[in-house]
Amino acid sequence: MDGPRFFFSLRKNANKEIIEVLINPGNTNIKPGVERMYQALEILAHPQNKYSTIHITGTNGKGSTAAFIESGLIHAGFRVGKFTSPYIWQINECINLNGAMITDSELERVFFILKNILSLHKIEASPFEFLTLIMFYFMAEQNIDYLVLEVGMGGHNDCTNVVESIFSIITNISLEHTEWLGNTLSAIASEKAGIIKSGKTIIADSTLELKIAVESRSRNYVNVIDKYTPQISYLPIMDNNMTMQVSFADKNYKLGLLGKFQAYNFLCAYEVMTDLKIPEVSIVYAAKHTICPCRLQVVAQNPLTIFDISHNLAGAKNLSLALEDTYILNDTNKCTSNNKIHWKITVDDVVIIVAILKDKDINGMLDHFSRIASTAIFTSIKNNPRSITGGELSKCANDRFLRKFIVDNAKDGLKLARSLNKKMIVVTGSSYLFKEI
Repeated sequence: MDGPRFFFSLRKNANKEIIEVLINPGNTNIKPGVERMYQALEILAHPQNKYSTIHITGTNGKGSTAAFIESGLIHAGFRVGKFTSPYIWQINECINLNGAMITDSELERVFFILKNILSLHKIEASPFEFLTLIMFYFMAEQNIDYLVLEVGMGGHNDCTNVVESIFSIITNISLEHTEWLGNTLSAIASEKAGIIKSGKTIIADSTLELKIAVESRSRNYVNVIDKYTPQISYLPIMDNNMTMQVSFADKNYKLGLLGKFQAYNFLCAYEVMTDLKIPEVSIVYAAKHTICPCRLQVVAQNPLTIFDISHNLAGAKNLSLALEDTYILNDTNKCTSNNKIHWKITVDDVVIIVAILKDKDINGMLDHFSRIASTAIFTSIKNNPRSITGGELSKCANDRFLRKFIVDNAKDGLKLARSLNKKMIVVTGSSYLFKEI
């Protein structure tokens, strides 16, 4: 990678009314279920039915899977819409047409069309419901071939679950959003399996609870891990960068994204693309050129600086495993297999900058973060009531780290990290963190 080319600045001239209505870090006006969505979509003549939809849920990996599919379909010549969340720098990122964010003017135009319609019919909508309605309406206007649709939270009761998808993808499951989805894997699996329709279902997780939930709804499903039994290896390229190779049968694909979990995300996309008879050249392109900002992204070389959104326990675990497989030597991986490539960085050479939301498994995440760094800088998310403070995080960390620092904001954290003269800086935790840093 050639640095932070995917970084945008927040636009200062965005309409204030749109910002106030659509951007809200709290849970304003949330009402689980799709009743309000169907009510609004009926008035709008069901724009969500005017294109083929690929629906994606899962605890982690939704965005990467969506990006792989989007990239392959666009390369093959299709007109493609994509809806993902949360955004990192500006809300426009959530709605993409052929790889480009919706413009400010288009977002504003559709916003006021729908605002007037909803007001006329006295329909209330949460910020995310409103954004989803804007996306469905805009994509119908744009006459797309495919919509790659990421669930906001869960599945069955998510406001995106108003489509008759041709593919339903469940990347994986683990405990998350337990106050909304249930506090057992069975409950969460059932909620995520709620997106399954008459089309093909694809999963990349062998958890028994997920298998049971999926089979209760459909026999038309495939677990890509079992089907392809991929071999995954890392290859160095240049300037401390690496690429990952996924091999199965007689095929080898080089991925632009790192981490074993990304190989599984790619296989979900591969299953979709092969079923749609996407040309092999487009699949190869999608594998190699798909980039997701702030997903194990190398953004600087001196020191080696990696940004990764690891906003929950599963994400923290994936981050630690990926870095141990590639860059970092510690007591548990000194004797590594031949296919692992290390740059002889130890945990003492790494400083990690962390901000986490209150509703996450904070202690579990800190356990994983302590495996890849001996120094931690704790901060918080400004103006977000869900954020735990840096001081509270430091207390939770106890003696997991040899050195701990507390800073008021992420930018100061990055300055401090650079002053420590470590070989690697890892910035991780909530997606909201990267908007500030």
